[in-house]
Amino acid sequence: MGAPLYELALLTASHLARRGLSEAELAVVTPERRPLEAFGPGASTTVEQALTKGGVAWYGEREPRAVEAGRLRVVGGDALPADRVVALPLLGGPRIPGLPQDGGGFLPTDEKGAVSGLEDVYAAGDGTNFPVKQGGLAAQQADAAAASIAHQAGADVAEGHFRPVLRGILLGAGLPRYLRADPAGGGGEVSEHALWWPGGAAGKVAGRHLAPYLRRWGGHEPGEPLTDFEPDDPLHAEADRTALDFALTAADADAQWGEYGSALAWLDAAQDIGIVLPPEYADKRREWRRLARP
Repeated sequence: MGAPLYELALLTASHLARRGLSEAELAVVTPERRPLEAFGPGASTTVEQALTKGGVAWYGEREPRAVEAGRLRVVGGDALPADRVVALPLLGGPRIPGLPQDGGGFLPTDEKGAVSGLEDVYAAGDGTNFPVKQGGLAAQQADAAAASIAHQAGADVAEGHFRPVLRGILLGAGLPRYLRADPAGGGGEVSEHALWWPGGAAGKVAGRHLAPYLRRWGGHEPGEPLTDFEPDDPLHAEADRTALDFALTAADADAQWGEYGSALAWLDAAQDIGIVLPPEYADKRREWRRLARP
C-alpha cells in the first residue's frame, strides 16, 4: 500500500480532531504485514505510532474484497463495519498488443530498461513488471533507459543500470517524515530532515534529473542532480532547521510591517524547505492573502 492512503487517514484524523468530531472512527485495511512495509521496519514503526496517536485503527494481512450492507468483506479475517470506504485502485498493466507481458499485462524489463525479448524497445514506469509502483522509481527506470539508448547510439555515456532506491515523504504525522529504502528488502531509513536534495515540494518525486527540473519550474535555481544525505548528517540537518526557522521569522517580521506580499513569499520559501507549514502558519497564510489583496 502506498503512502498517500496513510497520509489521507492521518490528515483526516487530524481534521476531525480539530473540529471535535470524536465519534468518527477511522481504519486502514491492508494486505501488508506492517504499515508501509516497503520502506522498511523504521518506517513501519513510525506509521504505527502515528496511527495510534491519531486514533486510526489498523488491520493488516487482510485483503479487501467488497462492500456489502455496511460491511467491508475481507480475505484473512471477519468482515468490518464500514459506512464509507476509500480504496486504492487495483493495479493492471497496459496490455499492449504485440509486446511481451506477464499475467497482469505488465511489460517485463531488464536492469537497462529494455523490454525482454525485443531489440530497441525500452519501457519505464508503472507499465513495467517491477513490483513497486512509484514516481521516483519510474524516474530512475527512465534514467537507466535513456542512458542505455544513448550508449547504444554511440554517445560517450555509461550504459544505464536500474538500481532502485525508494524515497518518499510521509505527511500527516506532525513533522514530515522522509523515508528511504531498498525495495528489495535491504532495510530503510526515517528522518525528520531531508534525506536527499533537492528536497521540498520538488523532491516529493525524487529523480536524479527530474527533481532539479521540477525545482526550476517552481521558480528556483535547478542546482545539481539529486543527491542523497545520511539521516544523521549534522550539517544538513542543522541547515535544514535553521533555514526553516529563518524563513518563518522573516515572514512574521514582514507581516508586522504590513508587507504581506513579502511575508507570503517567505512562507513559500519555508514550505519549499519543510514541505508543509506548521498549522499556525497555514492560518496566517490565509489571513495574509486576504490582507494582501488590493
